[in-house]
Amino acid sequence: MVMPTPRPLGRDKQKDEKKKGKGVESYLNQSGKFLFELIQQGNEAKEDRRRKLELLQEQHAYQIQQDKEANEQRIMSMHLSKFTPRKKKYWGNKQDEIIEAQMNTSSPYNPKDNSGDYYPSPPHSGY
Repeated sequence: MVMPTPRPLGRDKQKDEKKKGKGVESYLNQSGKFLFELIQQGNEAKEDRRRKLELLQEQHAYQIQQDKEANEQRIMSMHLSKFTPRKKKYWGNKQDEIIEAQMNTSSPYNPKDNSGDYYPSPPHSGY
């Protein structure tokens, strides 16, 4: 003869909690926490992307400035005596434009003439 086994302890209590809505409440509480964490992770990823984009923009601006300065240096170091009169006039005008631009802007190396112009510094890598 098989003896009936008693029901597991706490099973009736679970049923009562479900009937009262406590199970639903804890489920909603857990899902709310999960949703909050998911949103927070999304916001952190968005901020990371923003910082990386900002860094890339700084690096790009720095590279453009470096390229411009290298090109100006190349133009200024040209010996115009070997050119045809037409080319000599063209490159001479370019050199004059560079000199004029340098005289009209403040230099970061001259503290007496610093009007607050922006001079990009080398980009730093935060990653």
